[in-house]
Amino acid sequence: MTRDGSEAFFTSADELIGALSHAALTGRLEAALESYVHPHVLLIDELGYQS
Repeated sequence: MTRDGSEAFFTSADELIGALSHAALTGRLEAALESYVHPHVLLIDELGYQS
């Protein structure tokens, strides 16, 4: 939760890509996306470290 009451979610780029890739392979991509599109703020760390 942020100071103004907004929901926030923090993840690394590696975790995000891994989770969504796995969900896509198992036919659960739409359900997996919910945890990333629901919060008001989505913070993705380590973007510069991905190839």
